[in-house]
Amino acid sequence: VQWQQGEAESSPMKDVWRWMEESREKGFFKTMTCNQTRTLARGRHVKIFEWLLRHHRDKPSCPELADRLGRRLVRLGLARHPTHWTEILNEEVFSAPLLDPRKDHIRWPEVREALSWLEGNFTSVMLPEFQSSSGGFGEHDEGLHVTGYWEADYLIEGRDMTCDDQRFPGMCQLLRAVDDVLPTRSGIQFSGIPSLLQARFARLHPGTLVVDHTADTNQRIKIHCGVVNPSRVSMQIADTVLTWEEGKCYVVDDSYAHSIQSKDTDAARTILELKISHPDLSWANQLDEEDDGRLLQRVREEL
Repeated sequence: VQWQQGEAESSPMKDVWRWMEESREKGFFKTMTCNQTRTLARGRHVKIFEWLLRHHRDKPSCPELADRLGRRLVRLGLARHPTHWTEILNEEVFSAPLLDPRKDHIRWPEVREALSWLEGNFTSVMLPEFQSSSGGFGEHDEGLHVTGYWEADYLIEGRDMTCDDQRFPGMCQLLRAVDDVLPTRSGIQFSGIPSLLQARFARLHPGTLVVDHTADTNQRIKIHCGVVNPSRVSMQIADTVLTWEEGKCYVVDDSYAHSIQSKDTDAARTILELKISHPDLSWANQLDEEDDGRLLQRVREEL
């Protein structure tokens, strides 16, 4: 990747980039076998991705640099797709940016059933309880939207996994049924991790830009259900586009780079977003990032 004159020298990424180039020359990337080493290498790339896309997204060279950096990940064997720059990558689990049950085969029968339940309860439970709720929304605090306003109202969050039955009685009952049907892995050390990890309504206001980003790991995926989207706001994820249809649900692997741009003239878009453990973890080996995130913390300390 060629930087514009003076850009690398003044960049806080200079040391990171030098480390990557020196590691490549020493053949470090060719011998990466352990999870922690590969995660460290991906983390170096992710740091530059984030620096580019959050602080230099308006520069003409930014899209090309990001694309070349992604292809570098693929060449080094650290990812299978240029937009798959998650830090902790479990290569045993199935991965696809977007699955629409009306077009694509959903390989997990339990997930197919969960999608059917959610869609079947849209008009009777999901929409009316969203419309009647008030006061629960707060700004999305992950620093991913650089313009506009993005907010969330949590139904389920935290290790106790309690649901707000007072505000969402029907949704909580539905979410418990979804959690019960999703695949689990019993009898091993990870059995204490629930299938359903988080549930929230997410509302994107007009004029909001959510920059390209990825989840920290592909060991969790998401279910998105369109709730309100009159302006047909869309999300770019990897090489495809998701336009949320009201009452329709989708499987989203947000370990692929994804972004959203809402125009000033668009109406607010709201979705139900469920974060679930990857269904393949019912049989696949699980990397240790779930253990309070200690691996990811160690990697970031080294960056």
